[in-house]
Amino acid sequence: SLVVDNGGLHGTQRRCTTTQMGAGKHDALVNFFDNDGAAVCFVTWSGPDTKNNEVPLVPVDSCAISVADLQGGWAGQVHISAGGVGTWDNGRRVPFSVKTTDTCGVFDVNHPDDRLYRGGLSQDKNRLVFSPDNSWTRTGA
Repeated sequence: SLVVDNGGLHGTQRRCTTTQMGAGKHDALVNFFDNDGAAVCFVTWSGPDTKNNEVPLVPVDSCAISVADLQGGWAGQVHISAGGVGTWDNGRRVPFSVKTTDTCGVFDVNHPDDRLYRGGLSQDKNRLVFSPDNSWTRTGA
């Protein structure tokens, strides 16, 4: 269930809540986006085992992606090679390069004119998203 909602376009804000949880490990999902600003996201927790001191929430495993995850064809519009070179509109537009990040499902798209875009890959790795109006499903190699 939703514990904290800090959605919307705004500067850095602190949002806190209190919730009761049983002893043991718990899964947490943090959704975060940046709309061309100074991106900041800190997630902390506290409880009896931390003597009520805030400690950072640390990921147990990484869901970072590799160029291999992006490789292949996307709805007949985008193709990304094993080397991270991408073509759009079946090669009719200027090629771009892809660089993966260590953020969950996120990659950077560098165009030759020095524009930088951020892209995303769905958790099931079957949907590529550059923006709300530019997203494609995987169609094969």
